[in-house]
Amino acid sequence: MSDQATPKFTVNELFRDDKRVTLSLTRLSVSASGQYRCEVIAEHPSFRTEWHKATMTVLRQPLSAPVLVGAREVYEPSELIKIGCQPETPFHGDHQPSLKWFLQGSEVSPDWVRPYGSALQDGVSGVSLHVPGKKVADAGGSIQVECRLTLGPHQLATNKTIRVRLRVLVDDPLASGSHEAVLNASHCCSLLPCLPMLTPAAVFALLMMLIVL
Repeated sequence: MSDQATPKFTVNELFRDDKRVTLSLTRLSVSASGQYRCEVIAEHPSFRTEWHKATMTVLRQPLSAPVLVGAREVYEPSELIKIGCQPETPFHGDHQPSLKWFLQGSEVSPDWVRPYGSALQDGVSGVSLHVPGKKVADAGGSIQVECRLTLGPHQLATNKTIRVRLRVLVDDPLASGSHEAVLNASHCCSLLPCLPMLTPAAVFALLMMLIVL
């Protein structure tokens, strides 16, 4: 095999022995993307031929982690939390990355994922995560979400912690029975002087909320 330049890239031989040949491809352009085939032909008399093919993708710029769209810092338990995920730059042609959502390291059920079209986000398509706020509340008020972009053997991810406001029953010694308290930063501060009069369960819930906030 002789080294030669093509309109798409330059080929240089780096190594050769009886079993393999190693080539270097330089000056690559996007037009070099496609399927390539390596073929080996035995000598006389068999002329046996073996081949293997693979797809190569050349990007216009380095692959970047996906971008999260529409995420907020705090949600209500009654909300349906919606967060979009899309590539930082649009991909054209047949070589498209895949996007997947993960919750606490586990892939999200397809029921909680929705695709959105290229017309919605500056010409870039993506996938939207739909998580019930109650799911996050049941997990303690916060949960780690991850959007993972995969293109060939390459993977990049973007993570975010989503939080919801917790509601707990607080024993009020100045009133009959219990009442529901929405635990946010201001409420927690106003309830701190009453800690000695609260039940252990209520104290624990307040302290956990302070940590989350």
